[in-house]
Amino acid sequence: MASSSLGDILSNLLVPDNKIIQQATSELRQVFQNPAIIPELCGVISSHQNEQIRQYATVILRRKITKKRQWLKMSADVTCSMKQMLLQSLFQEQNKTVQKGIAQVMGVIAKHELPQNNWPDLLKVLNDLTSSKAAHEREIGMCVLSIVASAAAKALQPHLGSLLTLFEITLHDSESKLVQFYTVQAMTSLVDYAGSDNVKHYQRLVPQVLDFIRGLSANDEDSACEAMELFDELLQSDVSILVPHLTYVVQFCLELASNNLLGDSIRVKAMSFISSLTRLKRKAIVKQKLVLPILEILFPILCSPTDSDEEDEFEEQSNNPNYYAAQVIDTMALHLPPERIIPPLMKMVEKALQSDNPHNRKAAYITMAVTAEGCGDHIRNNYLPVMVECVYKGMSDQQHVVRGAALFALGQFAEHLQPSISKYHSQLLPVLFEALARINEATKKNSSIVIKMFYALETFCENLEKGLLPYLPMLLDRILLILNSNVDNGIKELAVSAIGATANAAKEALLPYFPAILEKLKHYLTASHTPENAELQTQALDTLGVLARTIGRDNFAPLAEECVQLGFDLLNTVNDPDLRRCTYGLFASLSSVMKEQMQQYLPNMIKYMINSLKSTDGVKARYEEEEDRVLVFDSLDDEEDEEKSEEDITECYQDEDDEEHEGIKGLSVENAFLEEKEDTCNSLGDMAENIGAAFMPYLEECFEEVLLMVDYPAANVRKAAVTSLGQMCCMLYGVYEQTQSLEAKTSLLKALELCISNFLRIVQEEEDLLVVMATLETIEMMLSKSGPAFIVDQKYVDGVMTAVKAVMESKVTCQCEEEDEEDLQAEYDGMLIEYAGDIIPVMAKAVGGVNFSPYFAAILPLLLDKLKKNRTVAEKSFAAGVLAETIKVLGVAVDPFVDHLLPALTHVLREEHGEVRSNAVFALGVLAASGDTAVFVHYPTILQALSTAFVSEKEPLVLDNICAALCRMIMANPAGVPFDKVVPVIIMCLPLREDMEENITVFKCISQLYAGNCSVIISNLSQLIHIIAQVIGMEAIAKEAQETIVLLLRNIAEQHAEELHRSVVTLPVELATRLQTAIS
Repeated sequence: MASSSLGDILSNLLVPDNKIIQQATSELRQVFQNPAIIPELCGVISSHQNEQIRQYATVILRRKITKKRQWLKMSADVTCSMKQMLLQSLFQEQNKTVQKGIAQVMGVIAKHELPQNNWPDLLKVLNDLTSSKAAHEREIGMCVLSIVASAAAKALQPHLGSLLTLFEITLHDSESKLVQFYTVQAMTSLVDYAGSDNVKHYQRLVPQVLDFIRGLSANDEDSACEAMELFDELLQSDVSILVPHLTYVVQFCLELASNNLLGDSIRVKAMSFISSLTRLKRKAIVKQKLVLPILEILFPILCSPTDSDEEDEFEEQSNNPNYYAAQVIDTMALHLPPERIIPPLMKMVEKALQSDNPHNRKAAYITMAVTAEGCGDHIRNNYLPVMVECVYKGMSDQQHVVRGAALFALGQFAEHLQPSISKYHSQLLPVLFEALARINEATKKNSSIVIKMFYALETFCENLEKGLLPYLPMLLDRILLILNSNVDNGIKELAVSAIGATANAAKEALLPYFPAILEKLKHYLTASHTPENAELQTQALDTLGVLARTIGRDNFAPLAEECVQLGFDLLNTVNDPDLRRCTYGLFASLSSVMKEQMQQYLPNMIKYMINSLKSTDGVKARYEEEEDRVLVFDSLDDEEDEEKSEEDITECYQDEDDEEHEGIKGLSVENAFLEEKEDTCNSLGDMAENIGAAFMPYLEECFEEVLLMVDYPAANVRKAAVTSLGQMCCMLYGVYEQTQSLEAKTSLLKALELCISNFLRIVQEEEDLLVVMATLETIEMMLSKSGPAFIVDQKYVDGVMTAVKAVMESKVTCQCEEEDEEDLQAEYDGMLIEYAGDIIPVMAKAVGGVNFSPYFAAILPLLLDKLKKNRTVAEKSFAAGVLAETIKVLGVAVDPFVDHLLPALTHVLREEHGEVRSNAVFALGVLAASGDTAVFVHYPTILQALSTAFVSEKEPLVLDNICAALCRMIMANPAGVPFDKVVPVIIMCLPLREDMEENITVFKCISQLYAGNCSVIISNLSQLIHIIAQVIGMEAIAKEAQETIVLLLRNIAEQHAEELHRSVVTLPVELATRLQTAIS
């Protein structure tokens, strides 16, 4: 092969003629398989006249030698001459792009050779170049060194001390910014291998790096952003290097972020470091008092006008400093204690709301919105009435950007501040309905207002549940009016989505509107699929699935098969990930209607869904260098690699995957395809659970594919996979319970083994907080639904309780930092601990009180610690609640722990917040009822504590729980309770006003007292009859409690007819009629 022929092939790739390019591509594939191509490529690199051809040759040579096994197959003469050629060409080459290409080839060789010290000449050349007096030689040397550091960092570890000494010099290179830039790149690549010996050396360089980036940002923002990757790497790998300079680094980032003269990219990059720091080193931010300085920079950025304000598409401007400032505040709200972030923010918000500048008012509402998720409890307990009033005013602001932000805030409140926010429905819903009535006018003025209005309407209505029913006629009339009007498909999509949200709240109450809604949905779903109606069709499918789940099984059943066919028609004719995922969601909803009748359709359904899980559609490579994007190079590979023997495979290096993707910086997946995988997992779990035994033939394949998704790069997919696997295990347990078949038992034990081992690994090692929450929630679900199977193996119990304890102690990976006792806690961290805590009583029930005692002994100190005075309201309420539920299950096994529990719970009765007092009372009640003699001796203490609480208590919920606690004590140990003092208190508390679930406890106790002819009950029969009249037939009272009340009433009617008659005649007609109906 002549070098001119290879040069000609590469030249033809540059000709603007597809036929010539295709021919050249084919020829290049052929010559690529010939070993002689390596010296020919070296010849092209060293001597061809065309710079682009030389550059192409460096890319092809790099591809040819990337794999270690290919390098080892080359003769020593060829490798030696190649090294010499590269070193010579590096000095001769004048074009910087080609020079960098040569350096990248040298980096690949260095990865192969330096670990065995087989290329000492390279290190000598690098030393000579980087210490040269000529600036251009120092630039070449540092460029190569940075590339070698990226490719073979581990091999350079023995030289790291001398390299850091060199970097001290090169960072001060006054003649060349490039030398400094390459130095920072090399430092970034070597961070992972710094080790404790080099930490202080690295630390000395941090101020120099900051000074360099500050200067670079004024002239080359892209390079400055790239240089700042060093700090991201330090956060991830060795944050100890940053610690002494943390305040300085944060101040530097805030300086960049607040500089309006800089471009968006570097300002956003600076804020992204603050965001990462908040997630990974939140304690440092709090302890170094950086919260306020950060907020004082972020809030003014959020107040600044943006180019997008006219459209106000706030949620989509991810590269905008204004948008990103809100994202960082959101991150701070999620990861910092609310006591540190909300008070200073509220001062800024209050001032901004009084401003004449609409951008300031908008910023105030956006701030309230983004803090709602992370600081929900704190806002509910301290700021909700004020915030609601602000939002109410904001929705009527004259400026559309302010109205939009206020609507966005209301949507966030409705999503994250439940149930408290729903109490304001009478104030807020009329404003939303009024906006809905003016939809056409609003659309003409600003479509983003309409989007936010629907978002607020949906989230508020969906969470209102039965409270929405009085508003239902007006709401649906207006939504159907929109669907019947001449608005664009985007507005119709929002209206259809609102129907789904309404159905989730109203359920079967939606039935009168069902025919009209169904007619519209069918119209959208049977229309030809076009780009214009794609999103409307997708939303119509989603809403149809919601209706299938909520409208009532009998009501939807006649339509089920037609809907299945509709789904198949769409899958067969439309190739769209959004449509597929919504179709799978429809199938899952239909499975709740059709149950085992769906069996005949499962083969096709499962085929589509498995394909979606296996699909690599939407995966895109992000390349380090632009030339790596050239498609012809993607297909270059050695054919012999495809026929490797088992011996060859064994000899391959473990990092071969990295070699396969040389030049690829990373992979990304389009959101639509991620959501498809996520919803496929969710749908398969729902279908397995709903269909039951008929799903068994498909379970193994589905289980295996979903199990692979547990380690998928996208967190939402991992989360969905975990939940789906838990559902499949519960389905298997249900099938085994019904059939007692060996197949179901074998499958169940195998599934549990795989799931539990993976779930425990996820809890300990997963970095994403939400994935760990979902995993803990799934474990709790599995214990609740299939507890006996779960505890077959003691190692499962031990493993789960070890994981729970680790979470309670803040020792799992996603918690990042161990909390000190005096530390305030972010609410999201508290939520994670609550998910772990929910497992405790469920596990206690599964293994039995006596068997659970050792685990309770280990976990009790952690729960009692959360009852201490310095803990938050949420922590105290959680701990008291978990203790109550666990004590109830422990039964007499609680006796050894009474001396620890009693003082802690009686102390909490004096807490300021009603929810905490309520849970403490509940816990005291179940403690008094669950124990034996060890508890009974403390009855006087408990009664005195409850009496003291009763005298000063004003909150209905707490009074309800005091009443129930006294009733539990009477039923557990009548001899220990003075009826003449306690029973009147019980009657005074009735009827219960908030905790309706306790009616069963209260009326069981009263029935027991009545049956025992308790004199206090008999003397208060008239008052008791009036109480019964108020509660009998109430929808909020459970069936068991109603039956107990009716039986008590009938006994009174039989044994004290005259007293009953005297009482009935004094009642209003409606209540008297209720009593007569119940008796008869």
